[in-house]
Amino acid sequence: MKKFWKGILFMALAGTTALTGCSSKESGRPISTAPVEGWTAPDYKTEYYDNYQYNAYYNPEEAAEHLPDQGMYGSGNAFILRYNGLYYMYMGSSNFGSSSLPCWKSEDLMTWEKADNGVNAQGFIAEDPRLSNTYPPCVRQYNNVFYMYVYIKNDVIEQGNYILKADSPVGPFEFVTGTDGAPVCYTIDATTLNIDCDIFIDDNEDVYFMSGHQDNYFTGIRAFQMPTMDSVAYDENSYINIAESSVGGWTEGNGIFKRNGNYYLMFTGSNILSPGYLTHYSTARGDGWKRAFGTENKVNAEGFEQGIDWPMGCETEPTFYSLGHATSVLGPDMDGLYYHYFSVNSSGPNCSFAIDRLTFNGTGMDSAQTQFHSVKPKRPKIYSYSPEADENFVKSGEVLLSKEKTASAFTAEYNFTGSGVKCIFGYIDENNYSYVETDLAAKKVRVFSVADGVAAEKGSGDIVRAYDAPDLLQTVRVAYRDGKADVYFDDLLKIENLGLDVGAGKFGYGGSDATFGYTAASSVAKGLSDAVEPKLSYVNIGAESYLPQGVYEGHGSSFGAGGGYAETDGKEYGGAHAGLGKMRLKNSGDKAVYLVDFAADRTGADTGYYALQMTLNKNQAGKKLGVRVDGGEMFVVEIPKVLPTSGEALVKTTVAEIPVGKGVRQIEFTCLGEAVEFHSFTFTESTGNVFSYEQSLESAPATGMEQLSLWRFEKREGDETASLVSREGARSLAYFGGKGLLDYTVECEFRINEESIYTAGFIIHGARYSNSAYVTEDYKYMQGYYIAFNKRMVKIEKLNYTHTDSNAAAERLSLDVGTWNRVKIEVKGNSIEVLVTNAKGVSEKLSFTDDIVFGGGRFGFYSGGASMSYKNLKITG
Repeated sequence: MKKFWKGILFMALAGTTALTGCSSKESGRPISTAPVEGWTAPDYKTEYYDNYQYNAYYNPEEAAEHLPDQGMYGSGNAFILRYNGLYYMYMGSSNFGSSSLPCWKSEDLMTWEKADNGVNAQGFIAEDPRLSNTYPPCVRQYNNVFYMYVYIKNDVIEQGNYILKADSPVGPFEFVTGTDGAPVCYTIDATTLNIDCDIFIDDNEDVYFMSGHQDNYFTGIRAFQMPTMDSVAYDENSYINIAESSVGGWTEGNGIFKRNGNYYLMFTGSNILSPGYLTHYSTARGDGWKRAFGTENKVNAEGFEQGIDWPMGCETEPTFYSLGHATSVLGPDMDGLYYHYFSVNSSGPNCSFAIDRLTFNGTGMDSAQTQFHSVKPKRPKIYSYSPEADENFVKSGEVLLSKEKTASAFTAEYNFTGSGVKCIFGYIDENNYSYVETDLAAKKVRVFSVADGVAAEKGSGDIVRAYDAPDLLQTVRVAYRDGKADVYFDDLLKIENLGLDVGAGKFGYGGSDATFGYTAASSVAKGLSDAVEPKLSYVNIGAESYLPQGVYEGHGSSFGAGGGYAETDGKEYGGAHAGLGKMRLKNSGDKAVYLVDFAADRTGADTGYYALQMTLNKNQAGKKLGVRVDGGEMFVVEIPKVLPTSGEALVKTTVAEIPVGKGVRQIEFTCLGEAVEFHSFTFTESTGNVFSYEQSLESAPATGMEQLSLWRFEKREGDETASLVSREGARSLAYFGGKGLLDYTVECEFRINEESIYTAGFIIHGARYSNSAYVTEDYKYMQGYYIAFNKRMVKIEKLNYTHTDSNAAAERLSLDVGTWNRVKIEVKGNSIEVLVTNAKGVSEKLSFTDDIVFGGGRFGFYSGGASMSYKNLKITG
């Protein structure tokens, strides 16, 4: 990789280098690699926050300002409801060791205050001895009633799931009771419902109770049909077990949502007392998974497919680990989606709330999950909780309109009580505007356009359930972009991609017999916020989040005929990964621009560089691609050839190492002639320069070694010098060097010290090592490539928690106990080659090429429990 870096640097510094060629008759212009003359960065107006601000365990003063009066076990397992422009955060009573349910509220997801219903103690929305030791709740609203679903485990009431309800999001909540007046329990025995439920209301108003489940035949998420919001059907024909919904062990903390016709199901596991407690997701295109209800397929209902780059979220840092409980909420801009979760601080467990944005790429998605430096959610351009009393809105007759116009792309939300209300947008004058009108009696949502004073209906959608509560608060949301409008009623998509000709205009209400609540308009819609918000450099940045033209003057992506964003069909990867986003740079000069936030300067040999990794089809190998940072010189890179051992066509590989400065940068990919396609990209740290590290390991090195478990330097019988020794019967890990090692060679001598049922060896690209003090974890609980030895065999295993590939590569080789052996390991791109020579001079070679390569990570010695000695280590790169 170092030689490759020098090559692209030479081409960039040449400045005048031009490549010609095209895949389109319309294009053929030369592409200059010189810096863009006069290029200046726009003001991205990016603000940041730290999830550390919610951590009352380590950071109590700041937590008191942002999420006050947390429980004795912290603020984990939160559920957030968005209603009438406010956010309500609920937790189980188990956080407080009490029989009261806590609640906070917020306008912006960032700063929270305790809720107060005037009945319960401030900060609580239900108090009842039967609510002792409740697990995470879920709250949904329908027809002015708020339903809470919660699992209870105590000695006061039968163990199981219960439903409570209230007339306000802050309660007081009371149990839903049966005909006998007692709370209705959906018990484990009767329903096999488990903890951490999520209630999903589909756009067609089907309602499902989703929960973790485990028995002798299935582990994952089970869905039950709900005939009403306050009842769960649990007969044999009313549930399905969702295939591809497990982390590979006990699975819980699920959340499901729908976006662009795709269903995204998140889930967590496997043990909260493990630092490697993690989150992943599956996606379904369309609602075919529902067809399994009432059929034999219900025991393993197909339709969902797990996302690539497993898992989506896992961190094992000492103050930020065990990340889980996967639920989501719409952001303040009414376009972005946010994933809220917890990290564990100590046994108990004591947990802390955290929240980060989800970014999408068709059926793919990712989230940063970070303790520090997240991009702060943006508030709408215009918003008011009382528009009639707000100087930013003007009332004229029966019309209440904003003073300021919306952008040409916008999301507008309306909350109101009353009938005959027009939700107005794109208002030019009284004769030219558009509006949405709801007809609850007819169960219709309709869109009208008024042109030259004449109204014409443009589209309609159906309301299925009865919305007939007195003083019903109705919520309508319109998302408009590029001539297409989506219309939501009660957070349910009722009209999709309706063709409308709407420009920038005022928005507001028409109608006299109404009361207006939260009213807002942002400048993003239909996923535009994913493009406008900078993505943290280490997440998988999907093709879908490219920056379009028009957001910032003189900046943005541009494509010729057939170029731009698309999604894979079912054929490209043999039926897998259907719907995954991809960028098609088809014509010479096509360019896709992305906003990326880099946390540190890595601009030279002293600081290192950023390694660009791309996920794409292996058939893109050999193609050249232009990469530019801001308006600087263009780096011309060649996509490497990757032939995975598995035969998979979808690969993730390192393409280049480039210098990038700290801050928000525009990363531009340019077609240089031959068409190029990719799905996503990310950046990892790299050294970017030639290095060498040698240690005899007779004693502890002065630098470069980090022990993550107990090792000893020991001189055994027959040894002339001491060596580094792992312990028998215990996992052992010691790292050498930093995270920036990409392509390098390792040479070392090693010895198996005792007969053992375990293995020991070397770890490549090691990361996220989980070593719990409370539960037993085997050697698979980390990420990296494990070159493992026992007395009969050498293996390469791809360690990835419960998704470990234990047979990536293996060869038989006799390694006598007590004798020294030599190994040479060559790491290059996605490939690892191992040459082992035993004490008798017999050698064996094995190799492995991964499809989805681990990014970054470290080199080290690793033992799954065997005692092994190491000496004369040499690392060069």
